[in-house]
Amino acid sequence: FISFVMNAEIKVPHFFSDHMVLQQNEPITIYGKAHVGETITAFFNEETLHTKADSNGDWSVTFKATKAGGPFEMTLKGTNTLKFTDVYVGEVWFCSGQSNMGWKLENSVNGQEELAHANYEKIKLFTAPRNMSHTEEYDVLKGTWETCTSETAEGFSAVAYFFGRHLYKTYQVPIGLINSSWGGTNIEAWMDATLF
Repeated sequence: FISFVMNAEIKVPHFFSDHMVLQQNEPITIYGKAHVGETITAFFNEETLHTKADSNGDWSVTFKATKAGGPFEMTLKGTNTLKFTDVYVGEVWFCSGQSNMGWKLENSVNGQEELAHANYEKIKLFTAPRNMSHTEEYDVLKGTWETCTSETAEGFSAVAYFFGRHLYKTYQVPIGLINSSWGGTNIEAWMDATLF
């Protein structure tokens, strides 16, 4: 009985969380796991969607494309309820590579001063944990979106931070930065296996 209840709860990957940024002007797909046949109702930005988990327990909903804005709330209801706050719609950038991308903000030129001023309510940071896999993964092991502050930016990619800050100052829309870098990795690890 306990196992059944746990499996019946709707779950989503770690990269759906408070403070997340969703891509502007593109349909917004949210997905997860639930008990087979479970009904899920999703609320976001005055839109309500309904779906059911398929025979594998997979489900997804796609909200309509919207312009940049926020903060919003998102609620997913099934047997349990997931509620995400401080959600924004803006520009989302995936920043990946080797040691040059992984170089920490505090180690850059004037890094400590830059870090002390790295407070931007509408820039959000997500650091993907380092985990090797030879197949496509459904989720990352851990991680959550965080608002860019002097505390959360410490250890974050300097290249990604300066790039994101420039975008924010130029376009004045929320910016989401996903840092997935690993120094010393070979280039093939960042390429589609079908290319070589």
